[in-house]
Amino acid sequence: PRKTYYWAGAFEDGRDLIGIGGGRRFAGEGWRGSVGLERGLDAKTSVAALAHSLILEDGLRRNYAETSVRRAVGPTLIEVSGAYAVEGGQSFRAQLLGELGKTYLSAESILAFGGFRSDSVHERVTGLHSVSLDHAFGTGRSAFPVHVDARLTTRADGNHTLDANSRVSAGFGRVSLTGELGWRKTVRRFGPDQPGEILGGVLANARIGRVRFRGESRYRLAPTPRLESLGLIAEWSAGKGDDRYRNDWRAEIGYDGPLKRGRGAIGYIRRFEKVAVTASFEAATDGAVAGGLNLAFSLGPDPRRQGGIRLTSERLAGFGQVVATVYRDLDGNGRRDAGEPIEKDVQLAAGRVPVDRLTGADGQVIIDALEPFQAVLIGIDGSSLPDPFVQPSTQGLVVTPRPGIAVTIELPLSSAGEIEGTLVKAGGGKLEGVDLELVDVEGRVVKKTRSEYDGFFLFEGVPYGRYTVRIGKLSAEAVRVLPMIGSATVSGTTPSIKLGIVAPQPAQQAGAK
Repeated sequence: PRKTYYWAGAFEDGRDLIGIGGGRRFAGEGWRGSVGLERGLDAKTSVAALAHSLILEDGLRRNYAETSVRRAVGPTLIEVSGAYAVEGGQSFRAQLLGELGKTYLSAESILAFGGFRSDSVHERVTGLHSVSLDHAFGTGRSAFPVHVDARLTTRADGNHTLDANSRVSAGFGRVSLTGELGWRKTVRRFGPDQPGEILGGVLANARIGRVRFRGESRYRLAPTPRLESLGLIAEWSAGKGDDRYRNDWRAEIGYDGPLKRGRGAIGYIRRFEKVAVTASFEAATDGAVAGGLNLAFSLGPDPRRQGGIRLTSERLAGFGQVVATVYRDLDGNGRRDAGEPIEKDVQLAAGRVPVDRLTGADGQVIIDALEPFQAVLIGIDGSSLPDPFVQPSTQGLVVTPRPGIAVTIELPLSSAGEIEGTLVKAGGGKLEGVDLELVDVEGRVVKKTRSEYDGFFLFEGVPYGRYTVRIGKLSAEAVRVLPMIGSATVSGTTPSIKLGIVAPQPAQQAGAK
């Protein structure tokens, strides 16, 4: 509240600092710059004004003035903004970002008038409307992140395009799988509509010994089924070097379905603490060959030390970074308090971005190469924890990276225990194959299990806390009993809870039909 923030930046887009051959290669290259000012009105509201000068893909310069109002409303952040182009046209945008329970919601709507054009709004586009949902089913090792998004693009000629995409991921030990399904439909104002296009894809990541594999396949399901592409990448270290000095190899094979073209590549990376040197060679079945030699480094602020400078081989300017600290949440309040220890050698997960380094002696790890402005879930890989009685307290945190900016987050670990018992009928006899649920104090189902042939059931890796044990709705109806069967508190003094013989109350005793 009552604080003012300002920023300014300029750069020459598409121009190498040191180039061979000279000359520009792409339209839209040239100097661009922005300046902005933001004022906090109160703890939940701010206003901003911005000015931009850009060269778009058509090679013409355009200048803009923009204003916005941002307001926090409950668990959501809402922003309304308007932009005026000096060369002609106006646009209005409304954005929403929020968390509803365990679901993350993002929505945006842009309306353009008078031939307005920008980096986001292309020629003859009058509207861009999108919504996306992220939700993770299950917890810990059994988490399945799901993403769904839809986008409507309207144009001045009446031809509109609707895109919808979905993605679900799952991890099995050292293997992670992601399935994708996308649909696109163009509705024409005049003439027949184009048939809808459906694309599917599967992405797999696995580690076998010291070799990390990444495979991807894409297939067009409609209107005409065909294989779009296949690819397999293998990466492995050439020695036992530490994180500062590594010799890595990278091999790749792929196939382009529409071109009926196969290709193969081999690369060698010598990675130092400050710079990386890469040599590569590639050949294709159509006779094309290519070779390259690359020296790479980035210079930027060190997010771990105030006023420090970081020189690294990672790409900082064009991608986002996250500095994550993993700690043991002893009191279970979800924040790091004085005296709560950090945890080293913990593996994190960041969507599709591989996180090679573990947390260090300070409990921290820097995650680089995050796609800017794309929300990503940063979480602890529960399968990497050596102690089964220590588990992630949450599924993680969703962050939206910004280029060159490091986001600092803290991820808690909680001690875990187990709850066991034996399910029997009120009149005697075991209840086998019955689904059971473990519910926390907020009413969320955190664990599921099923009773064995002798009625025995077990909830493993239960974070410390108070829980209710109940029978799943369908199972309760099938065996005609009431769902609630008991409660338990898992703590440091009682990490293992034994409920013993549990006999659910028959439904008819409570007047149930």
